[in-house]
Amino acid sequence: MGFPVFQSTPEKGIGIAYMMGTTGGFLAGFVVMAAIVGWAADRGWDRNPFKLFGAMLAAEIVMMAMGLAWLAGIIGASASWQFGVAPFILPDLIKVALAAAIVPAVWALFARR
Repeated sequence: MGFPVFQSTPEKGIGIAYMMGTTGGFLAGFVVMAAIVGWAADRGWDRNPFKLFGAMLAAEIVMMAMGLAWLAGIIGASASWQFGVAPFILPDLIKVALAAAIVPAVWALFARR
């Protein structure tokens, strides 16, 4: 639509033009990721670290798959795996594990008050 959403990156375009670039699939994947984790939280999985880890891991895999598919259409499958997914597997697993451990712990703290 041309709104100055990403106005610090004019060389890559702004607004929807930027979102249709190499990060487009990952950005759409974040929406699906939020829906998956939100669905799990609505069912109480956010109180159990193992269930939450499973939901977050599934959401992460879906998001990465969407990003990989989109990026593969732009730069090719091999390069998209090498530059768009592989470097982020371990860091994202660590973040998922930390979040799955912290969220139930915070809920437990609130339950005590």
